[in-house]
Amino acid sequence: MLYTAIDGQEGLELYKKFEPEIVITDIEMPKLNGLEMAKKIRKHSLSTQIIIITAYKKPEYLLDAVNLQLVQYLIKPISLEK
Repeated sequence: MLYTAIDGQEGLELYKKFEPEIVITDIEMPKLNGLEMAKKIRKHSLSTQIIIITAYKKPEYLLDAVNLQLVQYLIKPISLEK
């Protein structure tokens, strides 16, 4: 099943309701950014696979992402090879 959210807060609510095995998110979102959402998911589950796809290459984002044990941190645009 695939669920979509319009912002990070809705994404977190959907996660809590359905507990998917995989979460794919952007970083810059209204209400709750993707890294904050991932931190909240990590408090609940270490096994949920989290992938962040973003255009942002800010060092602080990358450092936060490393600490969240993400499956992948992909920079947009994504090529077919990736």
